[in-house]
This record gives sequence, structure tokens and C-alpha cells, in this order.
Amino acid sequence: MHLNDSFEIGVLRGKLPGFELEEFSEVTAEKTRTLIRLKRGNMPIALLFADDQSTRLNEILILSPLLKNAQGVGINDPLPLSERITCVHDECRAADEPSIIYRIAPKTHTIREIVLQ
Repeated sequence: MHLNDSFEIGVLRGKLPGFELEEFSEVTAEKTRTLIRLKRGNMPIALLFADDQSTRLNEILILSPLLKNAQGVGINDPLPLSERITCVHDECRAADEPSIIYRIAPKTHTIREIVLQ
């Protein structure tokens, strides 16, 4: 599953066998957009967000500590300090992964949320 893949729920189910997919609509004052909650059993794994046309995967919000990045770091892990990581308040980005936002607890650098845009 990659950004800009088809957001059709049947296509996503085919790519994610063994996972449950639940489709929702997120409504805000600015816009309405479609999202899908990815689950295994009762455990939410991620939220998948569609683009404005609801046709392409536009954003992935990681909810489970079971999913790790290439360095083996995920939610509830401390984000390693590095010269390649820049943080502003509770948002951090790595220079080599500009599409990933790590939201952290500023005092402990513990990852609270990972967003891929």
C-alpha cells in the first residue's frame, strides 16, 4: 500500500488480506473526506485518508505500535536524536523522509503519532 494508490475499498481489501477495513466520512467545517480504518481483530492499526476526490490514498495515520519505520521505531518509542531530524514544538521531520511527520511528547521525545502524507 502506497500513497496515491487507488482508494477503492475493494482494491484495498485485496492488498490487505486478513485485515478489516471500515469506511467512514470525516466532516469538518472546511470539507468532507472519506477515511478507512484498518483493523486486525479489535485492534486499530491505521487510518487511511482519501484525496479531495476520494479516489486516491492521500494520507496514512499510524495508530499501532506494531508498525515500525525502517529504523525499527514506532509509536511509544523514543524518536532518536539526530542531525537529520528537525523538530518544531511537537512535530518532527527527518531530512531523508520529508513526507513523514512524527508527533512527539516534547519532554521525552516519545512518538505519539506518525503521519505519512
